[in-house]
Amino acid sequence: MMERMIKAFYILMIAMVVFLGGLLISQGIHESHADAQEAIAPSVIIDQEGNAL
Repeated sequence: MMERMIKAFYILMIAMVVFLGGLLISQGIHESHADAQEAIAPSVIIDQEGNAL
């Protein structure tokens, strides 16, 4: 009985690590995608100002 509880605990810990790791990776991808969009936007504004002048 104790061995089954230990195995269940290990499986629960592994599942939690995988879930949290996926969450962190997902958040990192989301932030890097937002940074890429922000990096493009100022160059477009600069080009538009240059064309207006």
